[in-house]
Amino acid sequence: MTLFRATAIYKKLKSGFPRSEGKNLFAVCKLLARGKAPRALAFGGVCEDTRARKWELLCGEYVQVPYRIYFSECTEEQLCRLGSAQRAIYHCIFSRSHDGFVRERHLKELFAAGVPDFALPYVVKSGEDYVVEILQTVYSLFAGKDLADLRKFCGRNIKNVQTCHSRMMSYRQEYYRDICPIYGDYVGKALFEECFGFFKTGQRVIKIYPE
Repeated sequence: MTLFRATAIYKKLKSGFPRSEGKNLFAVCKLLARGKAPRALAFGGVCEDTRARKWELLCGEYVQVPYRIYFSECTEEQLCRLGSAQRAIYHCIFSRSHDGFVRERHLKELFAAGVPDFALPYVVKSGEDYVVEILQTVYSLFAGKDLADLRKFCGRNIKNVQTCHSRMMSYRQEYYRDICPIYGDYVGKALFEECFGFFKTGQRVIKIYPE
């Protein structure tokens, strides 16, 4: 039964990671299958946005980031069985959790271990989050980091970055305009400009190195 469920989860998540990580992803799916049943059974634990564009990784492969996941987190004992790549996959998956606190915590864990190429779509996608604390966390985690690969990735996926930027601005307008009336002071603006290299709607080129 666990293997059957792990296979079903794998089929839902495999488009979110490169083929080279298939075995590592399946190892994570086996752990997820042993946990409590997902809260959103209708989605099989994964809510996909089939209208969203795919992201091109630096290796040239394309992936589709899930919109939300509804799995229960694994225990520390279970996580000890995972290798570094498997842990990164696990943190990527939970960066799409329905719970904002869980998303934020796993983004921190991902950065603490190092952000691999396949995790970049999950990091950039977090820049559109409606929870401002998550934007603040991602912005602070990039401090002092080499941004060349990140900006190269954003340049390859500039239409997706445009979409994320538009959503970030919309959420700021809807939820944070009163507490941050000046857009120039909003952390989302700093995140996109200083980290992602994206400054305005319609921008077509991203400079690899920060100004």
